[in-house]
Amino acid sequence: PPSLLPPSLTYPRAAALFHALVRRSMQSPGCCWQVAVVPPGALDSILQSLQDPSLVASFLAQKTRAAILQIDAAPAPGNVAKLLVRARLWLTESISGVLEVDLKHYHVSRIMESNLRPCSLFFAMHPSKLVGASLASLFDASFLPVVAQAQARGLVNADAKLNSRQMFHLLNEGQLQPRTKAALKSGTYKHSHQVGPLTTLKAQNGEGQKPLYVTVQLTSNSPTTAVLYIKPAEPIAPPKSSLPLYDMLMGLRVSVAGGGGGDR
Repeated sequence: PPSLLPPSLTYPRAAALFHALVRRSMQSPGCCWQVAVVPPGALDSILQSLQDPSLVASFLAQKTRAAILQIDAAPAPGNVAKLLVRARLWLTESISGVLEVDLKHYHVSRIMESNLRPCSLFFAMHPSKLVGASLASLFDASFLPVVAQAQARGLVNADAKLNSRQMFHLLNEGQLQPRTKAALKSGTYKHSHQVGPLTTLKAQNGEGQKPLYVTVQLTSNSPTTAVLYIKPAEPIAPPKSSLPLYDMLMGLRVSVAGGGGGDR
């Protein structure tokens, strides 16, 4: 109902946004979006009690939670020209993921515990696209001091983007080059169970929204595979506005979901 819409999102725009989300979900199954969720009736209740806009905004912010929205749309059974639309919401703070990584090519070889941990939501992509994706395509570490230091020494490109091997070493040892390099050359290196440091990274978003900050920890007890444990980094802030998502899906050039820009 129009009374539940924020002032910045008119009813015609809300209807257009819904239709765009359904179209996009049919074109790219598995895609999802970062959204801000408010309990039903919360805005009406606050507006009835308060008149000061700043207080309304403050109270509403306290009730707003960050979530991931995914829409499934399929033709209705029979010859009826209708769609069955199902919306799924996950609280962002409740999502986690476990990925197995192939250490020969540094790409995802398997999604583990997928029924309990919908890891693909971090990256806004279908699970089938996540398998085979390289570490460099999934995560961004350009904002970390260790990357800036490596860039100053000429170890990283001007855009501060790590390759997948460097990303692995960052997760495995907290630096971009292996400490065991001398042992590898001499042939005396023996693989042992390794638990890497907790590392904060940006999870690249397949739908063009602002990347989520995640904490990642790598463990490996084999020279051929490793396991990544992923969860949201705290604090978890909801998207600032629903308008950037609308403009992004309508093909307008905007700053999306509170940050980052691009044409969609």
